[in-house]
Amino acid sequence: MANKNEKKISVKIEGKEWEKALDDAFVKANKKAKIDGFRPGHAPKDVFIKRYGVESLFMDAAESCMHEAYHKMMDENKKFRNSCSTTS
Repeated sequence: MANKNEKKISVKIEGKEWEKALDDAFVKANKKAKIDGFRPGHAPKDVFIKRYGVESLFMDAAESCMHEAYHKMMDENKKFRNSCSTTS
């Protein structure tokens, strides 16, 4: 890190949080999916996954998790900054 204003943060998403992100990604992707015998947005999850694979949901799920983690980190950092400024 070349700059004192830079901070490296690692985020680990697993368990129920990751499953919820995958479910949300499925709902979003299913709306656009074209699967014979089903209207867009109405295909069952197992049929969708057989057709497109669970991997097709990973990028949307990861993006969603990172978005939430970023905002959580910014809120925590804001609280930290405010506490530092009052003690200085």
